[in-house]
Amino acid sequence: MTLTDRAVIEVDLGDRTGVFEVSTDLEPETTVNHTYLIGNAGQRLGEAIRFIGDAAGQDLGENEPRRRRGFTLDAGAGEWTGALTFSAGLSDVRWGDGSGGTGPENVTEYDASGPDVGPVTRMHILQYWLAKTLTDSRGNMRIHHGEWTDGDVLGGVDAGVYGRPKTVSLLNADVRSPSDEPNNMRGTINYRRTDTVGLPDEVADAIEPYTDALQDAVNNDPQA
Repeated sequence: MTLTDRAVIEVDLGDRTGVFEVSTDLEPETTVNHTYLIGNAGQRLGEAIRFIGDAAGQDLGENEPRRRRGFTLDAGAGEWTGALTFSAGLSDVRWGDGSGGTGPENVTEYDASGPDVGPVTRMHILQYWLAKTLTDSRGNMRIHHGEWTDGDVLGGVDAGVYGRPKTVSLLNADVRSPSDEPNNMRGTINYRRTDTVGLPDEVADAIEPYTDALQDAVNNDPQA
Protein backbone atom coordinates (compact mmCIF):
# COMPACT_ATOMS: atom_id res chain seq x y z
CA MET A 1 0.00 0.00 0.00
CA THR A 2 1.44 3.35 -1.01
CA LEU A 3 1.05 6.65 0.80
CA THR A 4 -2.47 7.80 -0.06
CA ASP A 5 -4.02 8.49 3.35
CA ARG A 6 -1.54 11.22 4.30
CA ALA A 7 1.41 13.25 3.12
CA VAL A 8 4.76 13.58 4.85
CA ILE A 9 6.80 16.74 4.47
CA GLU A 10 10.52 16.46 5.28
CA VAL A 11 12.66 19.55 5.83
CA ASP A 12 16.42 19.52 6.47
CA LEU A 13 17.99 22.27 8.55
CA GLY A 14 21.69 21.66 9.14
CA ASP A 15 21.96 18.30 10.88
CA ARG A 16 18.26 18.34 11.84
CA THR A 17 15.37 16.88 9.86
CA GLY A 18 11.83 18.00 10.55
CA VAL A 19 9.01 15.63 9.68
CA PHE A 20 5.45 16.93 9.36
CA GLU A 21 2.55 14.51 8.93
CA VAL A 22 -0.61 15.92 7.35
CA SER A 23 -3.77 14.02 6.51
CA THR A 24 -6.84 16.11 7.39
CA ASP A 25 -8.51 17.98 4.51
CA LEU A 26 -5.61 16.96 2.31
CA GLU A 27 -5.80 18.53 -1.18
CA PRO A 28 -2.81 17.96 -3.46
CA GLU A 29 -2.51 19.88 -6.73
CA THR A 30 0.02 19.83 -9.55
CA THR A 31 0.61 21.98 -12.63
CA VAL A 32 2.98 21.46 -15.57
CA ASN A 33 3.87 24.50 -17.69
CA HIS A 34 5.87 24.13 -20.91
CA THR A 35 8.03 27.05 -22.04
CA TYR A 36 8.90 26.68 -25.70
CA LEU A 37 12.24 27.50 -27.26
CA ILE A 38 10.24 28.55 -30.31
CA GLY A 39 6.64 29.31 -29.52
CA ASN A 40 4.71 32.50 -30.22
CA ALA A 41 7.32 33.68 -32.73
CA GLY A 42 7.25 30.27 -34.33
CA GLN A 43 4.47 31.16 -36.76
CA ARG A 44 6.80 33.53 -38.61
CA LEU A 45 9.44 30.80 -38.78
CA GLY A 46 6.83 28.38 -40.07
CA GLU A 47 5.82 30.83 -42.79
CA ALA A 48 9.48 31.27 -43.76
CA ILE A 49 9.86 27.50 -44.09
CA ARG A 50 6.73 27.33 -46.21
CA PHE A 51 7.92 30.29 -48.33
CA ILE A 52 11.12 28.38 -49.03
CA GLY A 53 8.97 25.42 -49.99
CA ASP A 54 7.01 27.62 -52.40
CA ALA A 55 10.24 28.88 -53.96
CA ALA A 56 11.38 25.29 -54.42
CA GLY A 57 8.27 24.51 -56.42
CA GLN A 58 6.27 22.95 -53.59
CA ASP A 59 3.16 25.07 -54.00
CA LEU A 60 1.33 25.89 -50.77
CA GLY A 61 -1.68 27.76 -52.03
CA GLU A 62 -3.94 30.10 -50.14
CA ASN A 63 -6.22 27.22 -49.18
CA GLU A 64 -3.42 24.98 -47.96
CA PRO A 65 -4.49 23.63 -44.51
CA ARG A 66 -1.00 24.21 -43.09
CA ARG A 67 -1.30 27.95 -43.65
CA ARG A 68 -1.43 29.96 -40.38
CA ARG A 69 -0.08 27.13 -38.29
CA GLY A 70 2.89 27.91 -36.08
CA PHE A 71 6.18 26.14 -35.72
CA THR A 72 6.92 24.94 -32.18
CA LEU A 73 10.13 23.64 -30.66
CA ASP A 74 10.06 22.20 -27.14
CA ALA A 75 13.52 22.04 -25.56
CA GLY A 76 12.26 20.82 -22.18
CA ALA A 77 11.99 24.17 -20.40
CA GLY A 78 9.14 25.12 -18.11
CA GLU A 79 8.00 24.49 -14.56
CA TRP A 80 6.46 21.59 -12.69
CA THR A 81 4.75 23.18 -9.73
CA GLY A 82 2.37 21.97 -7.08
CA ALA A 83 0.47 22.84 -3.96
CA LEU A 84 -0.37 20.88 -0.83
CA THR A 85 -3.32 22.11 1.20
CA PHE A 86 -4.09 20.55 4.58
CA SER A 87 -5.45 21.06 8.09
CA ALA A 88 -3.86 20.13 11.41
CA GLY A 89 -5.73 19.97 14.67
CA LEU A 90 -5.01 18.36 18.02
CA SER A 91 -4.27 14.90 16.64
CA ASP A 92 -1.20 12.85 17.60
CA VAL A 93 1.23 13.48 14.73
CA ARG A 94 4.93 14.02 14.20
CA TRP A 95 5.54 17.76 13.87
CA GLY A 96 9.24 18.58 13.82
CA ASP A 97 12.47 16.75 14.60
CA GLY A 98 11.16 14.83 17.63
CA SER A 99 13.53 16.61 19.99
CA GLY A 100 10.86 17.72 22.44
CA GLY A 101 9.05 14.54 23.34
CA THR A 102 5.28 14.68 22.88
CA GLY A 103 2.45 16.89 24.03
CA PRO A 104 2.11 20.64 24.66
CA GLU A 105 4.37 20.58 27.73
CA ASN A 106 7.33 19.35 25.63
CA VAL A 107 7.25 21.83 22.73
CA THR A 108 10.62 23.20 21.58
CA GLU A 109 11.54 25.67 18.86
CA TYR A 110 12.03 22.68 16.52
CA ASP A 111 9.25 20.33 17.58
CA ALA A 112 5.54 20.27 18.42
CA SER A 113 4.78 16.56 18.09
CA GLY A 114 2.20 14.50 19.94
CA PRO A 115 -1.46 14.96 20.87
CA ASP A 116 -3.25 18.08 22.07
CA VAL A 117 -0.70 20.60 20.75
CA GLY A 118 -2.52 23.81 19.85
CA PRO A 119 -2.85 25.02 16.26
CA VAL A 120 -1.04 28.33 16.83
CA THR A 121 1.93 26.48 18.27
CA ARG A 122 2.01 24.08 15.33
CA MET A 123 1.67 27.01 12.92
CA HIS A 124 4.67 28.77 14.46
CA ILE A 125 6.88 25.66 14.52
CA LEU A 126 6.17 24.91 10.86
CA GLN A 127 6.75 28.52 9.83
CA TYR A 128 10.04 28.52 11.74
CA TRP A 129 11.32 25.49 9.83
CA LEU A 130 10.18 26.78 6.44
CA ALA A 131 11.67 30.23 7.04
CA LYS A 132 15.07 28.94 8.08
CA THR A 133 15.74 26.12 5.63
CA LEU A 134 17.28 26.62 2.19
CA THR A 135 15.18 24.72 -0.35
CA ASP A 136 16.97 24.18 -3.64
CA SER A 137 18.74 21.48 -5.63
CA ARG A 138 20.58 20.33 -2.53
CA GLY A 139 17.35 18.44 -1.77
CA ASN A 140 16.59 19.98 1.62
CA MET A 141 12.80 19.70 1.24
CA ARG A 142 10.90 16.61 0.16
CA ILE A 143 7.23 15.62 -0.02
CA HIS A 144 6.10 11.99 0.24
CA HIS A 145 2.65 11.37 -1.15
CA GLY A 146 0.99 8.79 -3.36
CA GLU A 147 3.40 7.15 -5.79
CA TRP A 148 6.11 9.68 -4.93
CA THR A 149 7.74 8.00 -1.93
CA ASP A 150 10.59 5.62 -1.19
CA GLY A 151 8.50 4.12 1.63
CA ASP A 152 10.90 5.37 4.30
CA VAL A 153 8.35 7.32 6.33
CA LEU A 154 6.81 7.04 9.78
CA GLY A 155 4.48 4.07 9.98
CA GLY A 156 6.06 2.46 6.95
CA VAL A 157 4.47 2.11 3.52
CA ASP A 158 5.39 0.49 0.25
CA ALA A 159 7.56 2.50 -2.08
CA GLY A 160 5.63 4.16 -4.90
CA VAL A 161 6.26 3.44 -8.55
CA TYR A 162 8.74 6.33 -8.75
CA GLY A 163 10.71 5.06 -5.76
CA ARG A 164 11.52 8.47 -4.31
CA PRO A 165 9.76 11.51 -2.81
CA LYS A 166 9.25 14.79 -4.63
CA THR A 167 12.24 17.07 -4.15
CA VAL A 168 10.91 20.61 -4.09
CA SER A 169 11.86 24.26 -3.76
CA LEU A 170 9.46 26.24 -1.59
CA LEU A 171 7.70 29.11 -3.36
CA ASN A 172 5.53 30.24 -0.46
CA ALA A 173 3.58 28.89 2.49
CA ASP A 174 0.28 30.24 3.75
CA VAL A 175 -0.28 28.89 7.27
CA ARG A 176 -3.09 30.25 9.42
CA SER A 177 -5.32 29.48 12.39
CA PRO A 178 -8.91 30.57 11.53
CA SER A 179 -10.62 32.53 14.28
CA ASP A 180 -13.79 30.48 13.88
CA GLU A 181 -11.88 27.17 14.25
CA PRO A 182 -9.89 27.51 17.48
CA ASN A 183 -8.65 23.91 17.39
CA ASN A 184 -7.57 23.88 13.77
CA MET A 185 -4.69 25.11 11.62
CA ARG A 186 -4.87 25.36 7.85
CA GLY A 187 -1.94 25.52 5.51
CA THR A 188 -1.09 25.64 1.83
CA ILE A 189 2.46 24.98 0.66
CA ASN A 190 3.23 26.04 -2.90
CA TYR A 191 6.34 24.51 -4.39
CA ARG A 192 8.37 23.96 -7.53
CA ARG A 193 9.72 20.52 -8.40
CA THR A 194 13.51 20.56 -8.54
CA ASP A 195 16.29 18.17 -9.44
CA THR A 196 19.08 17.33 -7.05
CA VAL A 197 22.42 18.27 -8.53
CA GLY A 198 25.75 16.78 -7.63
CA LEU A 199 28.31 19.54 -8.11
CA PRO A 200 31.90 18.73 -9.10
CA ASP A 201 34.11 18.56 -6.01
CA GLU A 202 36.08 21.62 -7.07
CA VAL A 203 32.93 23.73 -7.42
CA ALA A 204 31.40 22.43 -4.19
CA ASP A 205 34.60 23.21 -2.29
CA ALA A 206 34.76 26.70 -3.79
CA ILE A 207 31.22 27.72 -2.86
CA GLU A 208 31.02 25.91 0.50
CA PRO A 209 32.17 28.95 2.56
CA TYR A 210 29.44 31.06 0.97
CA THR A 211 26.64 28.53 1.40
CA ASP A 212 27.72 27.88 5.00
CA ALA A 213 27.76 31.60 5.73
CA LEU A 214 24.32 32.00 4.18
CA GLN A 215 22.89 29.17 6.28
CA ASP A 216 24.51 30.61 9.42
CA ALA A 217 22.95 34.00 8.65
CA VAL A 218 19.52 32.39 8.31
CA ASN A 219 19.97 30.39 11.52
CA ASN A 220 21.03 33.45 13.49
CA ASP A 221 18.42 35.84 12.10
CA PRO A 222 16.83 37.48 15.16
CA GLN A 223 13.68 38.22 13.11
CA ALA A 224 12.99 34.55 12.44
